[in-house]
Amino acid sequence: MNHQGRLGRTDGSKGRVRIAALLTMGLVTLLPGCVKLKWLMTVYPGGSGKVEIRLRVTKAGHAFSKFAPPGEPSGKTLKPESIQAGSRGIVAWTETRESQDDGETVWDFTGYFEDLSQVKISMLCPRMKGWKSFDFRKQEDGSYELTFEDDAIEEIGDHGKHFDRAKGEQEKERVRQALRMSYADLEFEYTFRLPGEVEHADDMEIEGRNARLAVDADWLIEKMEKGVIDDEYVAQITSRPEEDIADEFSAFEKEMKEARKAWDKRKKADAPPEKKGEKDGRDGDEEGPGSKGSGSER
Repeated sequence: MNHQGRLGRTDGSKGRVRIAALLTMGLVTLLPGCVKLKWLMTVYPGGSGKVEIRLRVTKAGHAFSKFAPPGEPSGKTLKPESIQAGSRGIVAWTETRESQDDGETVWDFTGYFEDLSQVKISMLCPRMKGWKSFDFRKQEDGSYELTFEDDAIEEIGDHGKHFDRAKGEQEKERVRQALRMSYADLEFEYTFRLPGEVEHADDMEIEGRNARLAVDADWLIEKMEKGVIDDEYVAQITSRPEEDIADEFSAFEKEMKEARKAWDKRKKADAPPEKKGEKDGRDGDEEGPGSKGSGSER
């Protein structure tokens, strides 16, 4: 991605204004320090599985929710409900467990899916453009390949253009400092558990069946400076054929079945009550006088 132009003078008041603009851009547009996201996504041979999510709203997030200007994201949008309502391909969500930890709000909840390739996890902040998307395939040799695309990393990565505009190492260092302050509290941690032992995972730590991607300010700045996340962020994981996980999968199927029952029950309980006479009115339209099947013939 070829970005033209310069960051501009970074000495004196103009430099401070430029750095302040970077910080404002990072806070208001992306809310990087407002939430911390951690998940464990388990996928089984047929593509079904679950994602266990922990969402933590930091003190900065709580403060921003109180002082956000009209139309800007607020703490009310940074809740499990917004993720659940905006996501696709999830057949059931568990009830959310809420707790407090050192002034931060912590939410734990789990989503179940039948086909990971149909799943899209909604982004946390409404002004961010998109999704966490997946593709899961079994290869001819019995191995598995999981592809993960994260629009949030892509959007943050676009700020790497400021390195292209910087003139000299001194300006680049000022950009690093500004971005490091802006993303100081950012933490995205994704763990993927595949059916077999992981053999390869882009940018991730591998341990047995697990591949873990930890995203923080230093990781982002390194990628931005190299220009490798300004257009897209896609990571691939490959694993060996499945291990003996029959008992684990059986327990999962039972767990998902119970979760779907509970989810359906909660949805019915939360559905708005049907207006009195609404159903009767529809029935009357179908079976009332003069209608087909009403017994009234000409």
